[in-house]
Amino acid sequence: MVPPAMINADTAELARFSREVRAMFPPAVRGLVKASCQMVSQCCPTIRSQMLSFALFGDKDGMVEQCFGKKDSPNYRAKLGACPSIGMMMKISQEPDVMKFLSIDKSKLAFGKTLGQTMTEVCSADDIMSIVCDADKNNRLQVCQRRVLEHLARKSTDQVYKEKVAFMKMKGREYGAVIKQAFN
Repeated sequence: MVPPAMINADTAELARFSREVRAMFPPAVRGLVKASCQMVSQCCPTIRSQMLSFALFGDKDGMVEQCFGKKDSPNYRAKLGACPSIGMMMKISQEPDVMKFLSIDKSKLAFGKTLGQTMTEVCSADDIMSIVCDADKNNRLQVCQRRVLEHLARKSTDQVYKEKVAFMKMKGREYGAVIKQAFN
């Protein structure tokens, strides 16, 4: 059994790290996230739980496809046209910093995809939307990260837990380094 003190310490460290990485995003990237959140809220609330993966992985195209369907589908243009916030999202996606973020080699951002999927398994769609869209005003990030670690602790031995958390931290540092390098 993983001691609760270890889970608490790991949770605090991961939450601090997540805030630091979020602070590295330039204003235009944060604007894209905000516009994406509006689009999902207004036009396709069924994909709310996937927002963390989309945001961390920089998967604008995947999010648009999940929301409106494939570009060659018969209703794609009609669905797109019926969404008032898509225009703002598309406009912001042309900003130089956003284009740079969207062009980052996605294989280097595996942490975002993995974390987003794991949090989606144990946290509610409302939690995910709060974490991504509200700059976590309700401190749901730490609560969700604790749930992820408790889930991992229940499914693993102490050693496996420690290895997986160390891996998450390593991949998180790599993710932060990629973002920092891109925007410094």
